[in-house]
This record gives sequence, structure tokens and C-alpha cells, in this order.
Amino acid sequence: MLAGGLWWLNSIVASTYAGLNAQIAAVTPLPTATLTPTAAPTATASPTPIAYESLIPAGWLQAESDAAPGMEVWLPNSFVVPLESERDASYKIVDPADESAQSVVFLRDTAPSAYFIFTTFQLYTRPVFASGLDKMIDAQFADLMKNGILLERRTFAFQTEDYPARRLTFEVSFNGSEAGLAIYAIQVGTDVFYLGFTAPFNELYQRLPEFDSIAWTFRVTK
Repeated sequence: MLAGGLWWLNSIVASTYAGLNAQIAAVTPLPTATLTPTAAPTATASPTPIAYESLIPAGWLQAESDAAPGMEVWLPNSFVVPLESERDASYKIVDPADESAQSVVFLRDTAPSAYFIFTTFQLYTRPVFASGLDKMIDAQFADLMKNGILLERRTFAFQTEDYPARRLTFEVSFNGSEAGLAIYAIQVGTDVFYLGFTAPFNELYQRLPEFDSIAWTFRVTK
């Protein structure tokens, strides 16, 4: 399971992902984590227009976490557990000093890029703390809105779930370069989840459709 931002790959797929396991072995062992390359659930007849399983392309991996029971999200297999140095060198969508939000998933994309900024996927959760999703967004990302450039803030519509959600995109300066952020704030019952992507700014709009597709696979089943 992915817990507290610390990772390991399920031993069942160790032979398939031996190279990745070797990479992870070089890092100080962290709490239990899995990025599971299991096949997407088989689609079955459903009264809804779109079956959840149809949102998951072949070859994507499922991320789960003990820190968020019942939560699942699927990503392309180019997303891997980063080295500690890579994680340290990545932009964080939530201030690491902010203990109100718990880091659940942190992955780096290994797809080729001409830029030095890592493309990452980050997922945080915290209990609902205000009377409405927009008020929570205003409070959680107040510093980001002040120090970065808010490019867009819009309602994000899920295809199979009925979660209140927003998508925010930003431009920020980071380590002398410009980074693009896409943050999906999602309320599920008494919890709020932040799914965040960081990327070189010049690649942000090119990759937004992919980021949307990943966000659509997010759900909580418990």
C-alpha cells in the first residue's frame, strides 16, 4: 500500500518490474506501498452511460494507500516511485510543513522530456474543514494563489462519480524555471482529496487531457 508518501512495489510483480525494484532498493526503506500493475476490472453491464472500467486504458497501474482506505486511482506505467533525491527536488503542491494534509501518493513520470523539472503526481487528503469545497480551496492554497499565477479555476466533472470537484491550473517559478501545476480538489463525504500534477510549464497544456484522464479514475469505494 502507498502510505505517508513512502513506497515499495508489490512482490507479485517483482519479476516484471525488476529494474524499478532495483531502483527502489537503493532508497531507505519506507512504510508499505504498492503500485499494482493488475488488469483493470472487467466491465460489466451497468445502468450508467459510462462504466468505470472503461476509463482505465490497458497497461495503467493502480495506486492504493492504507492512508486512504478504499481510494484508488490509475496511472500510466511511466509513473514510478521516485528516488528520495528526486522527490526532494520536486515541487510540492502542499507545503511539507503543513501537517493538516496527509501525503498519500507521490510518483514521478519517467516519460521523456526536454526540460529539467520533474513531472509528478501527488495525492493528499485531509478531513473537511470548511463549509464548502471552494472555501477549503481558498484556505488550502492561499499562499499558492498569492505567489503563483492562477491560470484557471473551474468545475471538474467526473464521468462516473458525483463528487464535488474543481480543477485549478497555475504557473509558478521553481528553481529558476517555470512549472505548471494542475490541482484537482475533490470532496468525498467528510474528506477532501487533492490530486496534483507538476510539469514543465511548456508541457502543461499538452498534458492536461492525460491529467484529466487520470483524475477521472479516482474514486473511493469504502
